[in-house]
Amino acid sequence: MRLPGRHARPVGSDPNIVALLSLKLLLLAFFILLTAISDFEEQKVVLVVGSINDAFDGQVQAEQDFSPTTAALGPISGSARLAARISNLFKSTLPAVRVDRNDVLGELRIELTTESLFRSDEPELRAAPAVLFSRLARAMGPERPDAVEARLEVLIGVPRDDLSRIASAPSELALRRAGVLARDLARRGVPGADLSVGLLPGLEGRTRLILRASDRPESDAPVDGS
Repeated sequence: MRLPGRHARPVGSDPNIVALLSLKLLLLAFFILLTAISDFEEQKVVLVVGSINDAFDGQVQAEQDFSPTTAALGPISGSARLAARISNLFKSTLPAVRVDRNDVLGELRIELTTESLFRSDEPELRAAPAVLFSRLARAMGPERPDAVEARLEVLIGVPRDDLSRIASAPSELALRRAGVLARDLARRGVPGADLSVGLLPGLEGRTRLILRASDRPESDAPVDGS
């Protein structure tokens, strides 16, 4: 029997559900707005990252490799220290990076996604690798031991069947990216004579860096007073 003046309320209804949904929609709209305007702040990110890098002088203690296995073999050569520094630098900065090191051949291979370096479908570099490239330039340039010879090769992956077409079209994205990357590394201090940039067929969507380092014979080292 239904009492007069009373309105039945649906079973399980909650008067606060509309307010909660409205709040969630407002939060969602707020985060969408933040995401939408974030692209316009990228230049500020570059400036902030550059300031931090200058303040700390690009020094990261974690880049040194003091593993017991390596130390037990005796004094570490300058080329091995350089390879270890650059290897740890990439591992600690970029996600999903693959590093293969061969001390016998004096070669270090670093492979990562091209999109982690460049903006999507654009030749411009992202802001995130700015500190990485600055420290790489320091390691290859002024902070490289005098007795170490090193050469850095950067290869932008392209489809194997498109290599001839891309090589004959200067406006192709892969070629433009290669040029931008070469100029950026040179501007940051990587010696031009020790840097080469090109295309790598069959590695579409990936970028490979190859560091070849070796120690000069003692007879080639400069002698004080000569």
